Parts: sequence; structure tokens; C-alpha cells
Amino acid sequence: MKRIFIVGIARSGTTLLQSMIGNHPEICTFPETHFFSATLPKQKILRFLHKITPDHKELVRHFFEENRLNGYKPYSGNSRDLNQWVKHLTQLMDNIAISNDQNCWLEKTPMHLYFIDLIEKNTDNCFFIHTIRDPKANIAALFDVSKKHPNAFKQTSLKKAINRYIKEIYISERYLKRQNHLHVYYEDLVEQPKQVMTNVFNFLDLSFKDKEFDYRQSASSIISQDETWKANNTKELKLIDKVKERLTIDEVKQVEEALVDYEPSLLARYDQN
Repeated sequence: MKRIFIVGIARSGTTLLQSMIGNHPEICTFPETHFFSATLPKQKILRFLHKITPDHKELVRHFFEENRLNGYKPYSGNSRDLNQWVKHLTQLMDNIAISNDQNCWLEKTPMHLYFIDLIEKNTDNCFFIHTIRDPKANIAALFDVSKKHPNAFKQTSLKKAINRYIKEIYISERYLKRQNHLHVYYEDLVEQPKQVMTNVFNFLDLSFKDKEFDYRQSASSIISQDETWKANNTKELKLIDKVKERLTIDEVKQVEEALVDYEPSLLARYDQN
């Protein structure tokens, strides 16, 4: 079984990338599971005392029921053995692919960026694709969607949006040059999709036909009805600068000031001035 995870900062192109990769005939994909982010602490130190609860188990069961997926099995392991829990979750996703007669699946939950260590420890043959987007554009989009959908996004202040971006880029940077990790830039995905997808499928060691993938149809199948902020993923690919539309002049200055001394190598291509 080949297991693919798309991770990254919210609003950085993860859904678009999933819709393109997931349209490959050999790949089984499905809506965001939140399996790890909703049942495990992000902070490693908190994991030592963490316990898998009935609510956690119900969340997983409900995901299968809501999305009409086959392969669900209840967890009967040790509630304090997080490694065993991670293996169980991975096996459930294996089961989804197996029920579709496929041996490769693609899971996309941006926040699973925080659980790469646990996933890699307990999962064989796994690949991670990180999405990266221009700092100002990503922060503006994250702040904007948080104001419109506060129940789904918690970056209700610009400072929180900035801090999340800075923190999560550093996490992605830790995995540079790792053999089973690939970093994809949102701008390239929009403007040079064929080249990006060639690189992606070479990374995954999967052959594909030289054609444009019908990402619109695939996107529709992985976006739930309440995820209205993802609607643009079914539209024509076009890079649009919405920073000034989403941020005031003072807010743009606040972002620029916060990024003055922020120079991770992942962002070397972007002009921070």
C-alpha cells in the first residue's frame, strides 16, 4: 500500500493539489479526515498522558458513515497506546483503498503537519507533500477565512494568522531534503500545473498520461457542503492577488514588519520587502 499525505498551512493550496493528484486512476482519495489532529495533541509533551476516548472513536466512525466509505472497524486497542491508535487509523485508510480495489491512497488534512513524526514512526511506505504559498497572500487568506468561518478557523486576529504561518513554515522546513517529502509551491501549481504534476508523480513513482486532470470533478467529490471557502477549487486556475482586498494598509504593514527577519529557506523565492 502506498500512503500519501498532503500537509501544510490552511489556505495554501492543499485542496487544489489533492483534487489534481486524487484524480489519478490508481489513487483513492477522500475528504479531510482530521483523524490525527482531532484525536491527538499537537504538542509532543502532552501525548505522554493522552488517552483515546469514546468521542475520538465516534469521530472516526462518523467520518466513515457521513462519507459512505467502506472498511470501518472499531478500535479495540489500548486507549493510552498512541502508536497503536495511529496504526489503526492508517489501517482504516488502507481499508478504504482496498474496498475500491486500489493500493494507493491520498489523505489531505493540513493540520496533520504536526503529526508527521507519529505517522512516519508507525506507517510504512508513506509520502508527504507540503504546500507552500506566498507569506502575505497566505496570511491574508487565513485571516479572511477565519473572520468568515470562526467555527472552522481560529486565526481571528491578524497576529494569530501571522504566528501560525511562521510556525508551520518552520515545521515544513524541517523536512527539506527528506527522501519521502516533497514541497510544492501554490503559485507554480496554478501557473505551471503540468510541470508540477510531472514532478509530483515522479516523486510518487507513478506513471500518468500527458493530459490535463479534471481537477474540478475531483474537487467536488472531496469538498463537503459546509466547506464553502473551498468553492474556488472548482473554478478555472488563475493566480489572483487578493491581499489588498483582504487586508487594510495598516494590516499589510503589520504583516511586512512581522516578516522582516523571517527568512526560512523555503521562502527564499518570495520578496519579503
